[in-house]
Amino acid sequence: MPRKVCLKNVKEFVKGTRKRKIFATGIMVLFLVAVLGSCGQKQEEETSESNFETKAEVEELTIWYTDSEIASYINQAAEAYQEQTGISVVVEEQSSIDYLESINQTNISGEQAGVDLYVLNSDSLEKAYLAGLTAETDIGIADYPEAAVSACVWQGKNLGYPFYYETSFFLYNKNFIENCPTNFQEILDFSVQYGSDGVTFEGIETILKWDVQNLYYNYGFIGAYLNLGGTYGDDETEIDLTNESVIQALSFYKNLNQSLYFDAAESDYDTVLEEFLNGKILYTIAGTQSLSRLEEAAANGMQYGIAPLLDMNDVLKSKAIATNYLVQINPYGASETAAKDFAVFLTNTYIENFYKLTGKMSCKPIGNYENAELVNIEKAYINSVQLPKLLKTTDYWMELELAFRAIWNAEIEHQAGEGTEEEDRENQAKMEEEIRAIVLEQMEKVQQQMELQIQDGMG
Repeated sequence: MPRKVCLKNVKEFVKGTRKRKIFATGIMVLFLVAVLGSCGQKQEEETSESNFETKAEVEELTIWYTDSEIASYINQAAEAYQEQTGISVVVEEQSSIDYLESINQTNISGEQAGVDLYVLNSDSLEKAYLAGLTAETDIGIADYPEAAVSACVWQGKNLGYPFYYETSFFLYNKNFIENCPTNFQEILDFSVQYGSDGVTFEGIETILKWDVQNLYYNYGFIGAYLNLGGTYGDDETEIDLTNESVIQALSFYKNLNQSLYFDAAESDYDTVLEEFLNGKILYTIAGTQSLSRLEEAAANGMQYGIAPLLDMNDVLKSKAIATNYLVQINPYGASETAAKDFAVFLTNTYIENFYKLTGKMSCKPIGNYENAELVNIEKAYINSVQLPKLLKTTDYWMELELAFRAIWNAEIEHQAGEGTEEEDRENQAKMEEEIRAIVLEQMEKVQQQMELQIQDGMG
């Protein structure tokens, strides 16, 4: 970044500094040294940070968020924090539209209260960092699973505090099935027997059904094998979406469609969940946004089991996608030290109250719930993967969703089970070849699109 831009940042900081009790002596000098030395990025020297923070008296912090369902928790945590520290916290819900842009405006404008910390989807971490809107942090790795820690990392820097997540999981009806199946292959084998030799369940209309139109509930079938961005989703040199494991996993996915066919148009999420809760579906894939509905159903006598998304078979593994929400520190707030202290309180110290107040799952494992099944959602999260943080691959989700739909809806010419034993073997082999060709074609399209987007971004 050119030196003149850094100087502009200094001017903007001065203009946007909030009217609080700040001792000015030495602060501007330290800030100029930090900014000019790193072009707006936070210096790593502990001494400079300490000198800056000890010269500030903080009476108030402001936190922004966009999810109305977490309002009760943040407000209660803010009250508890004020009781302990004397620092009041202004809690403000904002629109998700131009969210980061609005935070930036508070940094360069003195017309409204600034932002000290804010809740952010980890998908936007790269954007926040490159815009100079997030400070490096110490997230206390020992308290969180790797899925939470990696969500906070961009280019080797820890840039947030893990807060809460959304993910998918496997759901089964305990009114009929006491133990969870081992994998999806076991369900396929069971479906062959179902309806014969008296193996039936009253009211069950479908063995397995989920929203196959929504990538969120499909992603787990290839989540263990896709590689876009590497371990932390931030390395644009790593793109591998057509490896053999991906092809085999998607071929298995298509075989589920061949064996347990149901109309994708009639499998929207709310409809499927309602059918499950009404005892019409034995197995499904659900999401954490439905936990309150599941709790209500349990109160009315529904018995269900939760498990991490099942593996496909003994070889092919599954990893569901998780959406991570982090607490970020605005480096242009009144005090990084105070903001970080409240971030730790919000995401760690006080977090045991989170599920009770929001019905959502915290990144820090709790393990002690009235509903023991919720522990299995924590296990699902530990095994989850995240979306890449790369700004250049903005169409990744859309391209993958189109690929899944094309694979699911593809018509297969050859079918087994319609002739002699030898003919069935031949048709089975031809069907597998046909499925493989369809899968490879679709994933090669996704791979090419991602490569083109990264190349265009470099240009």
